[in-house]
Amino acid sequence: MGRVASLGVVAVMAATSLLLSCTSVQEPDSIRSFADPNYLHHRRARVAIVGDLQRTGAVETWRENNDKHRPNIIAGIMADAPDALVVLGDMVWWGASRADWHYFDNLMTPLRVANIGVLPVLGNHDYYGNDQAAMANVMQRWPWFNQDGVVRVIDSVAYVVINTNFDDIGPVRSRQHRRWFVKTLQELDADSRIVAVVVCGHHPPFTNSTAVPPDVVLQRYFVPSFVQSAKGTLWLSGHAHTYERFHIDGRQFIVAGGGGGPRQAVAAAQAATYADEYRGGPIRPLHHLMIERIGTALCVTMRPVPLQSAVHDIADVVVMPAGGTVRQYVELAE
Repeated sequence: MGRVASLGVVAVMAATSLLLSCTSVQEPDSIRSFADPNYLHHRRARVAIVGDLQRTGAVETWRENNDKHRPNIIAGIMADAPDALVVLGDMVWWGASRADWHYFDNLMTPLRVANIGVLPVLGNHDYYGNDQAAMANVMQRWPWFNQDGVVRVIDSVAYVVINTNFDDIGPVRSRQHRRWFVKTLQELDADSRIVAVVVCGHHPPFTNSTAVPPDVVLQRYFVPSFVQSAKGTLWLSGHAHTYERFHIDGRQFIVAGGGGGPRQAVAAAQAATYADEYRGGPIRPLHHLMIERIGTALCVTMRPVPLQSAVHDIADVVVMPAGGTVRQYVELAE
């Protein structure tokens, strides 16, 4: 089990595993897979982004529970009428739990009914429990998915899904994954049909979260290739249950972990490691993102759930031959 910070967390996970194993689950007759969001020639497509939809664990009684708000997040996504949805990992709390995945299936019913393609990213919680059972749950819903890397092109924008669960996939596959990532960026740079590249991974290379650290493996072995890529434009992450936006080395890095997992504080500005371009307090709103390509710009909008006074965040990420620059502005929520 990767990225476990303490023996206390191990004990919690073990207790939850026992709890889940003793839970009676009514199996559905069949599990319907999600549509594959691959629209190379689909113009003016709108892509929704959400991260960390997982429920609060049954034994995490001290943490925030957002079960009543999570359907509102999905309703907000549906109201924006996306052509596709990217889920930035931690789709469930316990990856091997059939009960957790059935909750996820019910939550995602509106997207299935509308036949909206869903592109998954694997988070650490999606591996929790027996890895084989956890990945079987994933493959039932996305039989076309490859946990060693996926590329889907939507409206001339390549969404590159990477697996940042290096402890779970091990050092050999992690090195192979890095080689695949570098090669993929090179191929996309050379493909005249591609306007921009958006990297989607669960763990954030940069974050000011007080609960989870920035990923130094990504910083050292993956981010440099992204920054050097001519079309590398935007890096999306979850894992930190918050919203942050950083402009680093001419690229935008957005943490969008506001899908309903218990929210986590970010460090105050004077204590922050990275300059956050979003003007928000330590606890950020639950939210989803909307991305739309307008010419050579990606318009990225954060849409908060109105739990508290919140600020919409809008960034126009402009793709340039030598890299990305940013025009940005914010609007107060109504």
